[in-house]
Amino acid sequence: MRMQTRDRTREGGRRALGLLVLLWAAAVSPSARQETGATLLERTVVLGASLSDGFNLKPELKASADFADVLAAQRSSAHPWEAVHSGGDATFFLDPIGTGRAQIAEAKKVRPTLVIAVDFLFWFAYGHQPEAQRETRLEEGFAFLETFGCPLVVGDLPDVSKALDGEGFLGQPMVVAAQVPTPATLAKLNERIADWAAARGDVLVIPLAATLERMHSGEAIELHGRTFTGGSKRFLQADLLHPSVDGALLVGLLVWDVLERERDEVAEEDVRWSLEDGRQGLLERTAQERAKALEREARREERRRKRAERTKEPAECGG
Repeated sequence: MRMQTRDRTREGGRRALGLLVLLWAAAVSPSARQETGATLLERTVVLGASLSDGFNLKPELKASADFADVLAAQRSSAHPWEAVHSGGDATFFLDPIGTGRAQIAEAKKVRPTLVIAVDFLFWFAYGHQPEAQRETRLEEGFAFLETFGCPLVVGDLPDVSKALDGEGFLGQPMVVAAQVPTPATLAKLNERIADWAAARGDVLVIPLAATLERMHSGEAIELHGRTFTGGSKRFLQADLLHPSVDGALLVGLLVWDVLERERDEVAEEDVRWSLEDGRQGLLERTAQERAKALEREARREERRRKRAERTKEPAECGG
C-alpha cells in the first residue's frame, strides 16, 4: 500500500514537474511562439552589393532609393509591404568577407523570415583573385547565407564583361578584366549555385545571367505574361554594370515573380507587374526627398540668376 502511494506520489511529481517546465518554456521563449506563426514576408531583409544599395539611382530619381524601396514600390496599394532591414552596400567589392559577415550579423538581429540577397554572391565570384580561388570563395558566400534559418532569394551570376567598355565615373569602366571570371569558370559557378539551391530546398534563384544577356542583345524579356523591351540603353546605366531605375524595377519583378510562383504567401494581385506602375510607386515613395532637392535646386538657380544680373549691371551703366 505504501509502495503504491509512493508510486502515485512520484508520478504526480513528474507530471507537476513536466507542467512547470512547459510553463517556464512558454514564459521565457515568446520568440519561439512568434516564429511559429510568422509569415514569409513578416520580417524581410535585403542584403547585397551595389544593386541592393540602389547605386547611382539618385540622379534619375532626384532622391535616394535602394532595392528594398524598389520592391516595396511594386506592391499593390491593397497589399503594402516593407522590408524591416535593408543592408545593401555598394562598397561590398572592397572586402566581400568582412562586409558579408557584417551584413549577416546585422540582419540576424531582426530574426528574418525571408532574406532577399540577389547580388550578395556576386563579389565572392568576381573581384581580384586567382581564377582557381573563385569556386572556394563562392562556397564562403554560401556558408554565410546558410546561417539563416529562413527562405532565401539569390541571383545567379551574370556575365558583366561588356561593362569593360562602359563609362562610369570620369568616363572609365567600373570593372577591369582581372576582376571578371572566364566564361568556363562562370558557367561552373552558376551550376554550383543551382545545385546548392536545389540541395537546400529553401533557396530561390532569379535568372540575372539570362536577363542581362537579353538586355545586351536587345531581345524582348518575357516575364509574368508581360514583354519588356528597350535593351541595355533602357535597363542599364552608362557603365553597363549597374541597373537604371527601370532595370532595378525589372530585377524587382524577377524577385516577386519567383516568390509568386513558388510560395503561397505571395499572390498575383499583391504586385504591380508593369514597370510604369512600379516607377510611379517609387516616385511616390521618394516624393518628399525629391521636392526638397528641387527646392534647393531652384534656390541655387535663383542665386545664379541674381549673380548674373549683378555682373551685367556695371557693364550696362558703363555703356
